[in-house]
Amino acid sequence: MARLGDREQGAGRRGRMREMIRLYAAKGYHPSDYRHSWWDLKRIRMIDYDHACQYVQRLAVVIFGPGPESQRWAKRMREQWKSRANGVARVLRSAVALRHHRGLGDQAKIYAPVSAYLYKRSRWMCF
Repeated sequence: MARLGDREQGAGRRGRMREMIRLYAAKGYHPSDYRHSWWDLKRIRMIDYDHACQYVQRLAVVIFGPGPESQRWAKRMREQWKSRANGVARVLRSAVALRHHRGLGDQAKIYAPVSAYLYKRSRWMCF
């Protein structure tokens, strides 16, 4: 029985596939049972949690300024994000309410792209 490493040079992809099917058949599997499971996978787009948390921290600094108050708000929002349903919407709603309550002044130029990033990608943030 030929092993996968013993195949001829230049057999190409089709030759490797045939050889793999033969190996599966030798182990008792029927060649029709052989499928590439990665071909059947559906692609899912996601934003990683750490990257998204950087944006939450930027929102906190824009709204509260650097300091312990912004750290507390960002931590509370990260916890809500992970533990509550529709967490991204909750974070954005809280940020909008605080923006109107506190006012931003010249920080509005920083706030807009950060909140837009979170809003546009909220469907890919299922933490």
